[in-house]
Amino acid sequence: MLDAAERPLVVLGGSRWSAETRRIVREFCVARDLPVAVGFRRQSLYDCTLPNYAGDLGVGADAGLVAKAKQADLILALGTRIGEPVSQGYTLFDMAGQGPQKIIHVYPDQAEIGRVYRPALGITAEINAFAEALAKLPAPTGPARWSAWTQEVHAARVKQAEAPDYAGPLNLARELQALEKVLPADTIFTCDAGNFATWPNRFMHMTEQQEFLGPTNGAMGYAVPAAIGAKISFPGRTVIGLVGDGGFLMTGQEIATAFQSGVAPIVLVFNNGMYGTIRMYQERAYPGRVSGTKLTNPDFTKFIESFGGHGELVEKDGELVPAFQRAVASGKPAVIEVRINPEQVTHRATISDLRAQGNTKKH
Repeated sequence: MLDAAERPLVVLGGSRWSAETRRIVREFCVARDLPVAVGFRRQSLYDCTLPNYAGDLGVGADAGLVAKAKQADLILALGTRIGEPVSQGYTLFDMAGQGPQKIIHVYPDQAEIGRVYRPALGITAEINAFAEALAKLPAPTGPARWSAWTQEVHAARVKQAEAPDYAGPLNLARELQALEKVLPADTIFTCDAGNFATWPNRFMHMTEQQEFLGPTNGAMGYAVPAAIGAKISFPGRTVIGLVGDGGFLMTGQEIATAFQSGVAPIVLVFNNGMYGTIRMYQERAYPGRVSGTKLTNPDFTKFIESFGGHGELVEKDGELVPAFQRAVASGKPAVIEVRINPEQVTHRATISDLRAQGNTKKH
């Protein structure tokens, strides 16, 4: 089926991937010049710096990647359920298998294969066992005929990752990309739920040895406890928790466990003074009718300092990297409060944009 394809797309997802499995799948895809997308918060599964990386098919996926997925004639889905985030609300593929894409679905639970999407080929297999079989396939003997297609898909990802000019003193996209350049090659990221999380997804690139951990059910409050657990498990690695102000207010007090355990994760709190995702939906559906999404926040730097930790405040371009470096040098659990423009409620739209769209729909 792969040999017969003209516009294939690999989609990686699920859990329990070993490092060896990731290596095998990477080598398989690179050798065949296959474009590779990852599922919702599954950036750990593939080196996002490679020239065949397509981006993430999750919440807030790039419209360019979504369009390419619809143009693909073969989807090789490895380990992913092809659930709501990956399928863009079950709109990406034809459920009866009658659309332009043939689907090869590899998943460990037979009940999931064909439950929503009818694949052309379903393979019930644990992902690491499947990789062992994949490694035995003969290497390709010539260049892939879909290389131009792969370049198109990757070019869409490159364009998506370009940092726009945002209003305000802090361009979060550029600051995250500057931070990316100084991070250790084996950094572990833990990511909370919320609109802020789409910024690292869009503008940062996880490398081969880095880990990216986040809740695929959308639950808030994950990042801080996960960062502490990751640092306890891997004390020699840099661990960065990415969390919004709302998520931090839910479980930020768990930082006490870091002090008790003698570990020092670094938590970036993206502070816009609101539950950004819910506010976004409010403005889309009921422009200007704000209810229950405004937050009353503490001084996050003083909060961590009250534990005896290290606090930093970032408000302008050029401040994030030095703040991070000082946090690392402190050797203490750290919180870096990053104050972002509340008007820029998503990486694509402002509150004014959403209100205008909502008012247009109403009329």
